[in-house]
Amino acid sequence: VGRSTVSNATYFAFEVGSKISLLNGTAEINVAVFYTTFDDLQVSIFDGTLGFNVGNGSAEVRGLELEGRWQATDSLYLFGSFAYLDFEWSKYFGQCYYNPPPALVVPPNCNYEGSTNQLNPEITAVIGADFRRPLGDALELRTSLDVNYTDKFLTSLTLDPNSAQSGYAKVNARIALASQ
Repeated sequence: VGRSTVSNATYFAFEVGSKISLLNGTAEINVAVFYTTFDDLQVSIFDGTLGFNVGNGSAEVRGLELEGRWQATDSLYLFGSFAYLDFEWSKYFGQCYYNPPPALVVPPNCNYEGSTNQLNPEITAVIGADFRRPLGDALELRTSLDVNYTDKFLTSLTLDPNSAQSGYAKVNARIALASQ
């Protein structure tokens, strides 16, 4: 549990978790749930031309993180993680650039209460494996493969569906020859 002030923003954070060792210490599972509130969180939105409009808001963030790893054999190491993130503005009035309500002020302010923030995918996950195999007395073959998944998210706080990044998976692979 913590409470602090960063750049005029005040936040309260609560996290509880557990680390569990399994299979005679060859495997481990970690789990954590968290809850954070922000007051006066500063937000910058590009105005579409040359500048940024800055405002402050309040938000609630909650989530779950789960990760695990297992040394399956002397040569094979498996790992994975999963995260769920729920960011919600509890109070934020910012300028509208997408579908603004009729108003005399251009651009008018929009109420973003209940909306998510930019760059906050709801789900992220990773699964992968590392494999090492001795090659003689001095060298080792090292290979790794992992898949990273990121759920869809908004790239701009304006809630413009054209600014949404679709969910995607990224595959990383590596082969190396190294000294033992």
